Amino acid sequence: MIATTQKPQILTNWGQSARARCTVVPVGDAVGIRAALAAARQAGQSVALMGAGLSYSDCFFNEGQTVIDVSALDRILEWDPESGVLRVEAGVTFLTALHRSLLDRWVLPVVPGARHVTLGGALASNVHGKNCFRVGNFSSCVLSAKVMLASGDVVECSPQQNPDLFAALPGSQGCLGVVLEMRLQLERVPSAFLEVTTHSCRDWSEMDALFQSERAVSEYVIGQVDAFAPSAAFGRGTVHTARFTQSERTGFKTDGWIARGLRAMPRSVWRLAAWDPFFTAALATVSRAKYHLERRQNGQSQTLDFINFNFLLDKLPGFKHSFPGGLVEMEPLVDRNTANWMARTALPDLRARGIHPVLIGVKLHRGDSHPLSYSGEGYSFGIDFPGRYLVDRSRKDLLAFQSEIAARGGTFYLAKDQLLGAQDFRKAYPGAADFLRVKRKYDPWNLFQSNLFRRLLQNELPRVP
Repeated sequence: MIATTQKPQILTNWGQSARARCTVVPVGDAVGIRAALAAARQAGQSVALMGAGLSYSDCFFNEGQTVIDVSALDRILEWDPESGVLRVEAGVTFLTALHRSLLDRWVLPVVPGARHVTLGGALASNVHGKNCFRVGNFSSCVLSAKVMLASGDVVECSPQQNPDLFAALPGSQGCLGVVLEMRLQLERVPSAFLEVTTHSCRDWSEMDALFQSERAVSEYVIGQVDAFAPSAAFGRGTVHTARFTQSERTGFKTDGWIARGLRAMPRSVWRLAAWDPFFTAALATVSRAKYHLERRQNGQSQTLDFINFNFLLDKLPGFKHSFPGGLVEMEPLVDRNTANWMARTALPDLRARGIHPVLIGVKLHRGDSHPLSYSGEGYSFGIDFPGRYLVDRSRKDLLAFQSEIAARGGTFYLAKDQLLGAQDFRKAYPGAADFLRVKRKYDPWNLFQSNLFRRLLQNELPRVP
């Protein structure tokens, strides 16, 4: 029985804003996974899956139940520098894969904002990057996957084999089976370096116009709205565009002493910044100064290597500890018209109600056909705020904000969601019924569950027998 061999422990999400008490079972190979699944079934427990544990949400929590940690499945099994096909175990991280491929001038076509995310977790959340308008989500580079089902059987899935399982895996948050390994098609690039250009935008209209013009000529586009701008100027901010260069350089930029010092700063020092009113005032000052500095840099370019460009937030790993109540992010994805409402009305209204976002990142997306995939033609707004807003009146205001977005046809990134309810989830994910049909076929015992899926599908999940 699992309870007699493993002790429950407290898991926290990446932002330190939520926690759950779970029995965590580390495994290192398929034999260990099969044994853990059998033990959970025998104990009458459900199973959630965890890789690096870097999600903002409760997608790898399984309160009072079993969590299988698959991060030790971290071998690169095969790399072909001629074709760009990479075969990996699910626990391999983006950084490990890129260290193997970059010098051969291949990159993973889609990378998230953190280098230590596992590739299995990337498929489970169907992550996206700064180029999602061009290449889509992570699923676009997955050729096939090997999956262990609740029964312990291992199946191959691809567009030709078990295509229904293959289509439902992206965004499934580990609730269909354990991905053991994957074959990925990487993208050939002229070098490991990018020319990155800064564009300053005085309002949302300028930012929207820039995104639309750059989507045809840039390979990466990412925006940041000044969350502390005056109401009349809300929507102003900066857009960075990037294109691969023909650089023959082979080294990678190392961090300067300031970045190294911030990365090494103890957690206790970051927590000092959480004291109000210092916290809000300091962030407002930094955000406004950043905007005005980048106004002066408008049109200027610099060369960055692929890793430094894509994983900027990894330079400040302790940043999350400076947020009162932890760091929370929600990331709605809306069409272009609704994005205009978001920037001009909805986000300023949140601020007027006392909910102050501290960071707002903007990306341009395209759609795909996976039933639980976070995709669509339009913009995503990655809205960061302190976890203290998850209580009382502020929580009700945030739920109302999400309901309005769902009513307008928007969706939400489940890997960054802690609030979404079942009714709004159904509006945001009309493909949920298709996903459940696949789940009943491949997981008839409903062994694979998590706090997130019970929250969103609470009336449709049968009990573990």
